[in-house]
Formats: sequence, structure tokens, C-alpha cells
Amino acid sequence: DAVICVSETARRSVQAHFEVDARKLRVVHHGADHVDQVPPPDATTQHWLDAQGLDGDFLLYAGALDARKNVQLVLRAAAALHDGGLRVPLVLAGQRWFGSGAIEAEIQAARARGVDVRPLGYLTDSVFYALMKRAAAFVFPSRYEGFGLPPLEAMRLGVPTVVSTEGSLPEVCADGAAQVGPDDVDGLSALLARWLSDPGARARQAALGSARAATFTWAHTARQTAAVYDDVAERRYQLT
Repeated sequence: DAVICVSETARRSVQAHFEVDARKLRVVHHGADHVDQVPPPDATTQHWLDAQGLDGDFLLYAGALDARKNVQLVLRAAAALHDGGLRVPLVLAGQRWFGSGAIEAEIQAARARGVDVRPLGYLTDSVFYALMKRAAAFVFPSRYEGFGLPPLEAMRLGVPTVVSTEGSLPEVCADGAAQVGPDDVDGLSALLARWLSDPGARARQAALGSARAATFTWAHTARQTAAVYDDVAERRYQLT
């Protein structure tokens, strides 16, 4: 009777791949305010975070290490910064996934020539969000997302965020995140260099991100979802 899609991008994808009446498709975005409820890590975990030596600026990517996520762009931008004399750590939070061999090989090659890349693997929510809050910038240049929750979470936590121009990311993040093309290494590295040298620019982007993310709440998601069910129930009642 109705199909709930998490974004306008997802709605268009459903239309492109399935024979479905467009009138059945309803867009309901996810929320991001769940990050407010995640408790901080315990003392032992906090000591572990402190021991990572990430007290200064660092870049953060989060997600599986697969081709769609376009981790190569982040890695190559970090390498470009390194080659230009700006040696900032790149932290990768996320597990191995299908097709991760190529990016893992590139990570090893970058580390072998001195680029500070730190793959931390999967992290629990409390550890991940604590780490995210410390980042100078969150970078998420995925080639396709149906919604794209991690950048919205970063924006909610006040972290300056950059995403790609692909999939649902421009729709969801809007001006709350800077945007670069999925193959634009020079553009991404130049943006990150500017942010790293200008705390004011980071603060302005973080403020835009916080304002945008504040509009995505789970209460709003629940109300919209309930409205879809109400509409379906009303139509069924009228048919009887």
C-alpha cells in the first residue's frame, strides 16, 4: 500500500529499478539526535582513547572499507597534505568489507612512505562518538548513500564535515557539510588544509552543520511514519 523511502534519492532509485506506482512512495528521513543519548566511554576506554595520541588535529573517516565508500579519496587527500608538509593523522573507523583488498593495499603503501594512517577497525557507539567529537574534520566522500547517517551524526556533534556530491549526501547535509566531487583529490586536500589552518572556518562550518542536523529528529521521523500508516488505514477503511 505504501513504501517508505529514507530520502528523495532512495525514492528515485526505487522508481528506477522497480515497477512501482510513484504515488505509493513516501520520503521519511532518519533522525540524528540519538547521538545525544549515547553515554561516554568508561574510564578504561577513555584511557585507551587518550593513549592513541590524538590530542592534536586529526581527520576521521567512518564506514566500511569498500569501494562504494570511496575511502581512497580520503587517503589520497591525506597523502597530498603530507606531501605538502601538513602531516595530520587520518583515522579510519570501520571494518573490512567486500572488495576492501585494494584500499587496504593503498593504506599500507601510504603508511610505508610516512603518511599517518590509523585504521582502528570497528568501534562501539560510545567509543566512536567520543572519538568523533575530537576530530578536526569528518570526511565522508561516498559514491552512493541512500541516506548517509554518519555525516549527519558528526554534524549533530559539532564536527565540521565534508561529503561528496553524490547520492543522498547533498540532499541530507545541504549547507551543513562542505561538498567535493568524488574524484576531486585536489579540492578535498585544499579544503582540509584551509580548515586545519583556520579554526574560525572550522567553527563556521560546524555551526552550519549543527543547525542542519538539528532538523533531523527521531520524533519527527516517528510522526511522519505514523502519518503514512494513518493514510493507508484511512484508504483501506474507505474501500470497505
